Amino acid sequence: MNNKTELEKVKAEIESKKEEKEKYEKQLSQLKNQEKKLKKMASLEERKKRTHRLIERGAILESFIEGAIIHPKGCPYDLRCI
Repeated sequence: MNNKTELEKVKAEIESKKEEKEKYEKQLSQLKNQEKKLKKMASLEERKKRTHRLIERGAILESFIEGAIIHPKGCPYDLRCI
């Protein structure tokens, strides 16, 4: 009789630990997804900063070049096509 109650206690404890494990696995999964989102947002923000910086530098450079215009499509580097 004592062994039976002891066995039931152990089974109940195992079940409890399984539920606890599932809870923590779910929480881990949520945290991993949150980390992915944050990394993606940081990457996007860095890309926006880089784009802004490149546009600013281009505008500064363009202000120093007399008669600088936006080149037509197809000849961005060939100044003879102007």
